Amino acid sequence: MPTLGSRARAVELFIEGARQTDPASGQPCLAVVPEIDRSYRNFFGAWREFHVSRLSYAEAFDEATVDHLVRYPLFISGVFAMRAEAPYWRAWADTPRASLQQMTS
Repeated sequence: MPTLGSRARAVELFIEGARQTDPASGQPCLAVVPEIDRSYRNFFGAWREFHVSRLSYAEAFDEATVDHLVRYPLFISGVFAMRAEAPYWRAWADTPRASLQQMTS
């Protein structure tokens, strides 16, 4: 079980990460944790096996987007950090809205 000190350090690392700026683009960084393990075969070429993720994505996105997304790890969206001026906030708001509209149409 994590200690209080290790939990506090985790929060500090998120804040440190969010304070960074990508040197190539000049954009603020996003600090987030991927949900991945070497045993998750879909990230290493067995994409069609990971049908649960594929089915979930297919309810919200077109087939090309599904094929793209299923190849990447999930991110733990309950814990992340980014600066207020980060451009990702718009995508964070727009993507769920667009996918919900597709699911209901």
